Amino acid sequence: HHHPRAASHLFNRYLEATSEDSALTLWPLLLALRATIRGMASAGAGSRARAARYREVAEAAIAIKKRRLWVAIGGLSGSGKSTVSRILAPILYPAPGALWLRSDGIRKRLFGRLPEERLENPDAYAPAAHARTYRRLLSRARFAAHAGWPAILDATWIHAGTRDRLDDLAGHLDIPLLRFWIDAAPKTLRQRVADRQGEASDADLKVLEGQLAQWQGVPPGWTALPGEESPQELAERIVTAANLADK
Repeated sequence: HHHPRAASHLFNRYLEATSEDSALTLWPLLLALRATIRGMASAGAGSRARAARYREVAEAAIAIKKRRLWVAIGGLSGSGKSTVSRILAPILYPAPGALWLRSDGIRKRLFGRLPEERLENPDAYAPAAHARTYRRLLSRARFAAHAGWPAILDATWIHAGTRDRLDDLAGHLDIPLLRFWIDAAPKTLRQRVADRQGEASDADLKVLEGQLAQWQGVPPGWTALPGEESPQELAERIVTAANLADK
């Protein structure tokens, strides 16, 4: 119905809640099958125009050109990486867009919570839970790559060891990896974190100050993006820099 952002949001929220990434392997077939059924129902109800539209959707799904690609988006808390990822996801082909893997949502899922529910368990942010979250993120990214589906890897990526594992896995699987770092001024980060409401991230000002204390600048090999720009502008920068638009 020409609402790509809504389609991407539903697609990603469902997979985030269920982790049923096996659906990606058969996604074009499932999409075409469902559109065909809806088209038949529309034709039976006398709506030829609607039936024709569903046929177009089914034919487009069968012709989907898959793409193995990882787009890593990093930055400190409050940099806006999740907002940029949400905008970028529906832009990447094939429809309904990239699999959006956000560490905050994955962590909540591992502890049996919805993305917007706060994790009160202190163990959720201990080193062991951090390592488990990133292992799960990379595992799901691997599955997407095997299914021929693009993935956005949205996390702070502040630890060098975690970035090294990302690079090593991408190299081992021969996955094209694009790395972008949203670099915002500390004042901007503090203001954004202080203003947060109802988001997946539980990071507060104390967490941010800890990140700033160990921060050593944009990591080598990552493309820096100006964090003071709007999320829409940053998403457009990524699309332009990496030529990611739908072919």
